[in-house]
Amino acid sequence: AEVQYACRHEMAMRLEDVVLRRTELADGGHPGDAALRRVAALMGAELGWSEERQRDEIERADRALAHRRYRRAG
Repeated sequence: AEVQYACRHEMAMRLEDVVLRRTELADGGHPGDAALRRVAALMGAELGWSEERQRDEIERADRALAHRRYRRAG
């Protein structure tokens, strides 16, 4: 429901935005590949993303999550 709300009412357009800022999914670190795939699928249904776009969004979110962990540790 949070993902749909973010897409419909908060103009969320990127997976990393939803995972890192609009939900608490990444509060404890990387939420896991399965969670990213599920959120990407939900956003894809809301925003009309292709499978390729979903994969790209997952890769981008992975990079953002890795950078966030690095910055916290550094």
